[in-house]
Amino acid sequence: MVGLNGVWELPFGAGRTYLGNAGRALNAVIGGWQLATVYTWQSGLPFTPSYRDCNADRDTGWCRPDVVGDWKPERQTAEAWFVTTPLAADGRVTPLTANGQTLGPWRRPARGTFGNVARNHCVRGVHARWAGAVAASLPVEV
Repeated sequence: MVGLNGVWELPFGAGRTYLGNAGRALNAVIGGWQLATVYTWQSGLPFTPSYRDCNADRDTGWCRPDVVGDWKPERQTAEAWFVTTPLAADGRVTPLTANGQTLGPWRRPARGTFGNVARNHCVRGVHARWAGAVAASLPVEV
């Protein structure tokens, strides 16, 4: 993750480069303003796809499926970063329940064989965020 931030005091008003000789009323309007910004960038975390109910397949290690199609959707979003197995009528993801079964880009490997998905095969997306603010300090005399 990389983070950058900064605060800039604008050069207007009493004692500043521009309009430094401004009267009290004008200085109250134009003086004491600041710009602030924060930018963060982080790379995506890798992960390994798996399938459920693979206890009978444990003789071959972790439950890694075979990739038999393109696992990336046309447009990756936060809600759909990779293609899952197709959804059932009730909206749930359909699990790979039988050896050799293929759903979408994934296939459950035959019993006694390893799936071809490598460790950390998929990577979540890169995220970048920027935020900014404009603020004024208003001195209050008591």
